[in-house]
Amino acid sequence: METSMYYTFSTIAQVLAAFIALGGVFVLFKLQELNKVQLTQSQIFYNFGVGIFISNGIPEQLQKLMSILNTESVSDIISEMNCFLEEAKLTKHKNISSLDKCYNNLLNLELIKKKLKQLTAKSLYLGAFTIFFSLIILAFTTKIRCCEYWILLSGITLTAITISFMVRAIVLSLRENELVIFRQSFT
Repeated sequence: METSMYYTFSTIAQVLAAFIALGGVFVLFKLQELNKVQLTQSQIFYNFGVGIFISNGIPEQLQKLMSILNTESVSDIISEMNCFLEEAKLTKHKNISSLDKCYNNLLNLELIKKKLKQLTAKSLYLGAFTIFFSLIILAFTTKIRCCEYWILLSGITLTAITISFMVRAIVLSLRENELVIFRQSFT
């Protein structure tokens, strides 16, 4: 049983390290893509907002939004868009619903990004713990005489949970249906 524990836990550490690195690549690319889509949606929001209010002069919030667009800070952009929408709804313009739709698209993309980050963080923390656990067990495989079955089972269970979090993050990062909806909001 000593040999099986050694091979199992050395494999767990290697597989988890590789799988977390691979999953991280998928998630990072998706986060970058979501940021680009959000910035595009923000630019569309700005252009559409200027088109609606050009006769009354460009509101202060739209001017602030334009300066924030250059910094590419999505959280600041969303905050400024919300301020603009609150003021714009008071005018009861007929095209406010299009601006509202664009704003909601940005919020939905932000939720997807948050979920991706949460799943990735969970898998990273649990993966680091599992790797650390595996390395400790590897150091003591010759001295462990009892509970070998339970130690093996706990290592395999931790690995399975870690991989399930990362697989969920990878699957979420590979889905395109949300982005198609958001790209079509003003076409």
